[in-house]
Amino acid sequence: MRRLRKWKGAIVLSMASILVLSSNLGITRPVLAQMSAAMPPQSQPSANCSASSPEEEAALFSERLQPYISSVNQEGEEGEADEPLDPLVQAELVAREKLIESHYFAMQIKDKPVVTLSYERYMNIARASDQVLRPYESRVNILFPTCQRAQLQNGSLVGDIELPFDVILTVMARAQAENNQQVINYVTNHVTPTALPLGELLDIAARDHNIDTAVVRALLTDDMVSHFFGDAIPGRKLGEAQVLAFLYRGGFIRDRGDHVIVVLPKRSEGINELFNAMTITSDGQFRRYIDLDPALLGRILGQWQVELNYLILSEIRVPSRASCTIDLVGKWQQGSSADAVPFCPFYALAEQMLRQGSYTETRDFVTQKAVFSQISDMLAQQ
Repeated sequence: MRRLRKWKGAIVLSMASILVLSSNLGITRPVLAQMSAAMPPQSQPSANCSASSPEEEAALFSERLQPYISSVNQEGEEGEADEPLDPLVQAELVAREKLIESHYFAMQIKDKPVVTLSYERYMNIARASDQVLRPYESRVNILFPTCQRAQLQNGSLVGDIELPFDVILTVMARAQAENNQQVINYVTNHVTPTALPLGELLDIAARDHNIDTAVVRALLTDDMVSHFFGDAIPGRKLGEAQVLAFLYRGGFIRDRGDHVIVVLPKRSEGINELFNAMTITSDGQFRRYIDLDPALLGRILGQWQVELNYLILSEIRVPSRASCTIDLVGKWQQGSSADAVPFCPFYALAEQMLRQGSYTETRDFVTQKAVFSQISDMLAQQ
């Protein structure tokens, strides 16, 4: 029979007057000094969802709490045994003890007002240790932009919330800069992007700049990255990666019946524009892209049952302007053969042709009539 006796290395969390926490937490100065550090700007979207004031914080965090002494050591053993406990039993003991500890502190401050910390403020406090707020977590919530709140449980952020995708990227970037694993884990496990219209999702696809690859990478699994991008996400495909992250994280596309048509030239030589692709959505809106990967975008959207078709143009007919064709060497030219110039403003003229309906005079209309008909229906929605 195993002999169990009281473990002498009991865990003691003394919060009296918010003095120094035990050195095993890595705290080397009074908690009050840490919490009184310069506060970053707090998220205050409106008057009814503001973070608590420093005075309100102090009223809770200066509360004298009776220390909690556990008989379960850090290995999950109730005392010292002749034989080590089964790992499952150890885990159960630790989980049970955490619940008892949380309840022990919660009962001491159950009548105290709840303190709301902005997520920036939370990261500032948690720099020394993510366990600093552990005794107070029953009366603390964490405020994210758009008035969304998370709770604290055993030192971790819990509670599912929705945030705009741009806000998710901002929160993730700040959490990575602070090296705050709790917020990083929370965003990747509990935060869902707010629904977007398909057109706004396509706007995201055009954003290859002003975003850190590491931020987007943190929102995707290794398998996702490998499947769609290979070993790593190229900088020129960050827009497509953001679309993938939005959808993978549970982002919902409004008007799921909407579809996309990608307009592309049959050849690229001779086009004197920076763009390489153009899209048309069900609401008749045109969008141009500088470095879009149409095939990759199609694969990503196809995984979420978004219909995407392609229109490949080999000539452009615009009655009021010189038309564009591909010459014998495979380059775009504008004008008739006698006075043609060796370039074509492809995307500007293609949009004009599609809006005017003058494509019926082209060879492409014969081979892609169904797609042109679909575009005509889209433009009729405007």
